[in-house]
Amino acid sequence: MILTTTLVDYMARHYCKERPITAGTIEQIDISVRLFARSLGRPPTLDDLNDGVLNDWLTWLDSGRSRYTIRKHRTNILGIWRDAFQAGRLDTVPLRVRLPSVERKIPEAWTVDEIRRLLETAKTLDGCFRDFAIRRGWYWPTLILGLWDTGLRIGDILGVQRPAIAKDGRFRVLQQKTKRWKDCRLRPSTIAMIDAGLDGREYIWSIYQDRKSHNKPFRQLVGDAGIRTGTTRWIRRSAASY
Repeated sequence: MILTTTLVDYMARHYCKERPITAGTIEQIDISVRLFARSLGRPPTLDDLNDGVLNDWLTWLDSGRSRYTIRKHRTNILGIWRDAFQAGRLDTVPLRVRLPSVERKIPEAWTVDEIRRLLETAKTLDGCFRDFAIRRGWYWPTLILGLWDTGLRIGDILGVQRPAIAKDGRFRVLQQKTKRWKDCRLRPSTIAMIDAGLDGREYIWSIYQDRKSHNKPFRQLVGDAGIRTGTTRWIRRSAASY
């Protein structure tokens, strides 16, 4: 048994290759591993996966971070630990790794009026995208409406193709995060706006295939609308609320 393997090496050679993990999840796990390394002052190895070391790390994380964030990092590292145990690379499993308590918070979301202001501001955008002959004043309003109608995460809605949407607006999406199918439906008015500017393309929102590429322009749009600072996740929360 080799106990000197670093977590980074184990992730690359085994954990991430042998499990259906999305790129976003891998990135989050990598952040947890880097924080673990910072607390130790060196790259963590499989040998560091024991209750005492992890409890010390959780105490170290407790400075300036929310309990919710700490729990996520804990889950990421314990996932690697359990995988290494199942693979026969470690002899122990987590037994006494403390679980930080988390106070449930009321999710923040935009009001219907704020969503309306965001939508109206998006409709006023001039010009096309630099590398695509697609109007910004069409793309952003339809994306906002699509997120509002479906409650999807932006990473899921970017893969929606127009031929997959039935005449009544229904379609199904396999969610990247949960790996569960979700039944969705777009309103007739949303479909009409989409079709008015789609120009025969199959993918509706194909400008930024990477969800992160939407962050900066969306923040600018939110600022121009003069509403509370938030991300596309707030549209999902608002849709669920209203």
